[in-house]
Amino acid sequence: MEFSYTVVDNKLTKTVDKTILNYGISIDKLLQLESFFEVVYVPENSKKLIKRVSVIELRKFSSWIKGEELALTTVENFPTKELQLTLIKELATGGVTCLAFHPGNESNKSWKIYKETIDYAKRYELPLLQLNASCTYAEIIDLLYNIEIKEYKSQVSILSNVNQLLFQYLSQTLTLDKLLRNISEMTGLQFIILDVNLNVTSSSRIEDSYINIINSNSFKKFMNDKKTIQLLTNGNSIIVDTVIEDTNFHFFVRPIKENKYVKQVLVIIGSVDHPMIDKIIESIEKALNLKKEESLEKIMSNINKANVELFKNNNLKQAKLYYSKIGYKLEDKNAIIIMDINTEMENNSSMDLNYLDNIRFRIINQINHYFKGSIFATWYNNNFVIFLTLKSKEHFEEISYELLNMMNFTFPFLQINLGLSSSYTTELYKAYNEAISAVKSANELDKRIEYFDDLSFFQIITDFGNNYYIKHFYSNELEPLLSLEEENKKEIMATLATFLDNNLNYKETADLLFVHPNTVRYRIRKVKELYKNEHLFSDSEKRLNLSIAIKMYQYK
Repeated sequence: MEFSYTVVDNKLTKTVDKTILNYGISIDKLLQLESFFEVVYVPENSKKLIKRVSVIELRKFSSWIKGEELALTTVENFPTKELQLTLIKELATGGVTCLAFHPGNESNKSWKIYKETIDYAKRYELPLLQLNASCTYAEIIDLLYNIEIKEYKSQVSILSNVNQLLFQYLSQTLTLDKLLRNISEMTGLQFIILDVNLNVTSSSRIEDSYINIINSNSFKKFMNDKKTIQLLTNGNSIIVDTVIEDTNFHFFVRPIKENKYVKQVLVIIGSVDHPMIDKIIESIEKALNLKKEESLEKIMSNINKANVELFKNNNLKQAKLYYSKIGYKLEDKNAIIIMDINTEMENNSSMDLNYLDNIRFRIINQINHYFKGSIFATWYNNNFVIFLTLKSKEHFEEISYELLNMMNFTFPFLQINLGLSSSYTTELYKAYNEAISAVKSANELDKRIEYFDDLSFFQIITDFGNNYYIKHFYSNELEPLLSLEEENKKEIMATLATFLDNNLNYKETADLLFVHPNTVRYRIRKVKELYKNEHLFSDSEKRLNLSIAIKMYQYK
């Protein structure tokens, strides 16, 4: 499913040429004037509107046809079959809504509308009428203006009714779904409200085909495209087009903003040439923004305050209070993922910064919606901070890849790197700094995912005025040896340290320890067994980590 879009002016009625009629008159309303017209041909379900009247007195007229006219002329001006066929073709090509022939001078009975002319009108689906002989052009124009005045009064009444419904909605006596359905019945338009994650939250009665399109992953991917997000962030409205099995689908998309954030999206199905469309949309926007909800700015402010308390001041108690105000719970969270996104901006204009803020807001909402409370995402110090309850290292890996895959699908234009805290750490203050170190390494090495536990020796630079990470490093590296009985452990570690310092030479190690070389071989074989790795010393980095870890342990 491929989508295209056209950017439209936010004042839709500006795009309509209103040289004569402001609202447009349907063919059906015109046909109600039976005493003035006789129907020659009108296609079924014609939805074209008459927005101006043109009197055709010359045969060379095509240059001043503007479209959407009721074209008035006489059979006398176009008496031959050839002239009538040419007239029909030029009017249809020029976008004329309807043609009405005046019979002209009744004394000349040879003037008529030919059968071929009617067939040609059917071919182009151009409505064809014949005026009563006693009817004048001036009377027709006056009649259309009278219909226009009635239409105006009708539209004012519709807008008044819409505003009454919006008041009921704000007074909480009417649901949003019911509001949209009532407005739909008045206007003939269909309305859908999408949340920031592009999920339908409310709608009038919508055709299944449109609902299927809007619920599709293809639509969400299109709406999450960088260009689309930038347009919505900047307040632009768009008309979206797609084709499914040779059927064209069009709908109007308008962002509902709160300050710099796009918090909802309004989708309208139907002709946006509706005369009151601007005022109806404006009223709906105001109602959605007036609805009593905690402001997005306040939510983001509380998130920032919570993270400052947690990660800067190491004040878990105060952080919990701020998070509780927005419905987040830290009590069961014991691990952190830092997510970095690489977005290239041409400059630091306010438009670009607003776009970035909206990207962050959308990503946070997308993650929180996707994982349904098992994890939650926030923003701090130019990174996404994702809190979760860790069950095992395997669980950590599973969540990480699921998060990465979801982000790559939903926001394919972003370069995403993840840094994961240690699977052993449960204190969030330390877990955050671990994840920061890991994501820095991921960025430098161009890795999508980096685990703090895999940083080896570089873990020790993640320290904050105490020896927590030094202990964490050597405990992690020496874990198989630390479970040995004290005397045996001391003996094995001394042998391993000397063996590593002497470049894995058994004889030199034995000489320095005053033991037989076979004793050294036995102890080193024991180390390999404890690590369950026959090739333990083949990795130079692992040898370095073991050597440093033993020294740290011995001089702790």
